[in-house]
Amino acid sequence: LPTVASGEEKDKTALRLLSEHLKSFNPLAKVYHINRLDKDCAGFVVFTKSAELQRELSDHWQNYVRQQLFAAVLEGAPRESEGILMPPAPEEKKGKGKDSGAKKVRATRSTPRSEEDQAAGRAEWHIISEGNGRTLLSIALLAGRNNRLRRQLSALRLPIVGDWRNGSQEKDLGRVALEGTRLSFVHPVTKKLLDFRQPIPPLLRKLLKGGPQPRSRSAKSSVKAKKN
Repeated sequence: LPTVASGEEKDKTALRLLSEHLKSFNPLAKVYHINRLDKDCAGFVVFTKSAELQRELSDHWQNYVRQQLFAAVLEGAPRESEGILMPPAPEEKKGKGKDSGAKKVRATRSTPRSEEDQAAGRAEWHIISEGNGRTLLSIALLAGRNNRLRRQLSALRLPIVGDWRNGSQEKDLGRVALEGTRLSFVHPVTKKLLDFRQPIPPLLRKLLKGGPQPRSRSAKSSVKAKKN
């Protein structure tokens, strides 16, 4: 289920479903999203009911968030049992130079620097378990809302299972083996600590025991509902 409208899905989104639900009680109700999830991943998404709170949380997310945890299954195994992921380098755009047909490379930014910095912070990880040539990690974001974990791990030649766009050999899983397991933040109005948790999905642990899991019709429906 996408968080917001995209080229593939414009109607059945978390934002629209939540908006319709609130409007059934109050026709004037509005909903604004704070964060999104990578496509084919799952986890926690935060919404507000006012534009003012959306701006406050978006502009000062790091001041409110206390912990963001993810679980991921990698193809291969890190050399160490724990470590730090550093922010990925800016994406590069290639173009032809004027002389000798050489390619000219320059860094480009698709978002303002402050927003990009929020999305590209550091993360620390440690191994939970290993098996079947794969590794289950727990990852804690140290800065930002989306640490671009898929690209960072792919750069280490340890792609996330199912993330074939970034080098995974597993193309039949139907999702990416990356899931948010905890989001803890301070409510901007009440100042109460809100702590949301969920266990590591059984599928992620099963990936350490064998090959691709067969996808029955019911399994397909379950996976599709968790896409973000």
